Amino acid sequence: MKNIKFSKLCATGNDFILIDNREKILTGDKRDFFRRICQRRLSIGADGVLLLEKSPHHHFSMRYFNSDGSLGEMCGNGARALAFYAFTHRIAPAEVNMDVLGVVYRALIRGNSVQLTMPPPLEIREYPGVIQEKEFEEGGFLNVGVPHYVIFVPDVKSVNVNFWVKNIATMRHFGQQGQM
Repeated sequence: MKNIKFSKLCATGNDFILIDNREKILTGDKRDFFRRICQRRLSIGADGVLLLEKSPHHHFSMRYFNSDGSLGEMCGNGARALAFYAFTHRIAPAEVNMDVLGVVYRALIRGNSVQLTMPPPLEIREYPGVIQEKEFEEGGFLNVGVPHYVIFVPDVKSVNVNFWVKNIATMRHFGQQGQM
């Protein structure tokens, strides 16, 4: 593979490898390549790869790949990082529209701050009856480009979030990919 220019970006604790792919320097199935370059201590290391690509109707499009090389539906922090990059590299204005797998997201850059406007939820299911824990109040399921499952807790600092995320995501209600 030829040399590929990239940038390393960070947004709210997530880090990304960004590749400007408007000239289609990367084509075909690159899952193994993305997985390899995201490996920490062995390569660049990142939570995922952002591809900045041309869009016929918007300032640009974004494709996001998870660190395992799989195509992600959307990444809010990644979209914010990409919008900031596009603005600071004069690819897009401070008010930007981007296409992410056919869904339009809007971002507003003010100084070092990026506000991302999510589209209206595609699907909402309130109180689907997934958890039976008395310490939580179930909110439901919604999809804003990426599926989310919402529960309310009285004090997030008192909850072992990592434990519950792993256990809830593997419940039968969410299927093989952790989705309802």
